Amino acid sequence: MSKLPSKTDFAILGGGMAGLQVAVSLSRSLKGSGRRATVVEPRTEYTDDRTFCFWDVAETSSSNAVAHRWSKWRVQANGRSHTAASDRYQYVCIPGEAFYRQALEELEASDEITLVKGTSAQRVEAENEQEGLAVKTTNGVLGAKVVYDTRPSGLLIDRSEILQHFRGWHIKSETPVFDRETVTLMDFDVSQEQGLHFMYVLPFSEYEALVESTYFSPVVHDTTLYESHIKTYLKDRFGLDGRYSILRKEGGVVPMTTKTLPNPECASWYRLGTPGGHVRPATGYSFLQVAQWVREHGAWLSKPTEMMPRPRSSVLNWLDSVLLSFLLNRPKDAPEVFTGLFRRVSPDALVRFLSGTGSLSDTVSVMWAMPIYPFVKEAMRLGRVAPLQIRESASGST
Repeated sequence: MSKLPSKTDFAILGGGMAGLQVAVSLSRSLKGSGRRATVVEPRTEYTDDRTFCFWDVAETSSSNAVAHRWSKWRVQANGRSHTAASDRYQYVCIPGEAFYRQALEELEASDEITLVKGTSAQRVEAENEQEGLAVKTTNGVLGAKVVYDTRPSGLLIDRSEILQHFRGWHIKSETPVFDRETVTLMDFDVSQEQGLHFMYVLPFSEYEALVESTYFSPVVHDTTLYESHIKTYLKDRFGLDGRYSILRKEGGVVPMTTKTLPNPECASWYRLGTPGGHVRPATGYSFLQVAQWVREHGAWLSKPTEMMPRPRSSVLNWLDSVLLSFLLNRPKDAPEVFTGLFRRVSPDALVRFLSGTGSLSDTVSVMWAMPIYPFVKEAMRLGRVAPLQIRESASGST
């Protein structure tokens, strides 16, 4: 385990999905420059704790870690199922273990990056123009010229009107029951008693799949509720009544909000990942959003300007806020809206829009596929474009 240095050029607080992507990018751009970066990570070991999925609308530094690809995806509600397909884009899956392994191998081979595990960043304080920033950690103080802060903030969870919360099982069946060619993105034909709820199925083979129970609602439930939904779904949809083994479990809570944390007062202290607004508010997707920002940041770093790359345009942020308001106020209508999008919008255009890379034409196509009156009502209810900011202490403690 590496020792915390006293000084570094770039400090990355958190070595999760966002922090490691930034670190890998820096390991390439800093090569031979004499500058160094340090990743401060609380965990002591990396485990296969999650799955990263997105459409491959753009290359990422982790493309070689993709383990599964699908060209078809299904949505279902009110007894009607719709399957979309694309010859241009694929829905891809990167297992957490594969992502971590590839990133860590690249960092270990770099002379410019130091990964310090078992250490938590507690506070960030401005020193002066010459000294930069001081990162107070559980193992001492790290001086840095630039800080990339990916530490999670409970404020975003606490202040979000809607959360995406889920629990998933990676199972192996005794019999071949899964359609390995098609992802089930949203199956709303399940219990809606505790909020807007759907099932998500990633089929790795006819025998293996990740099956998740997912909610879009303000209240996080007890683990037993999600797992009871998974058991029921496996029995009702696939005829599996205990004839499977659970290989792995995962879960999470994602803030679905256009609210943001204020930028730190220091110009060389940046928020990334969820605190930096890299989670798409209307979908919860973040991996590709971070990858795109990292690529733009690499170009910015080689020729800095006053403005750092932004996660999303203000217009897209506002459109997401309208959809979130609709989900909050009319959750019973949401299944038909989501399935209607997949029926009425061309797969390629919808994929680009959901991935945050859509053109004006793609955005207009999505808007015309929405029920006009309810969404105009929500837009009038909001009456704003700029996202709200959430106040927190200036110290940067979490």
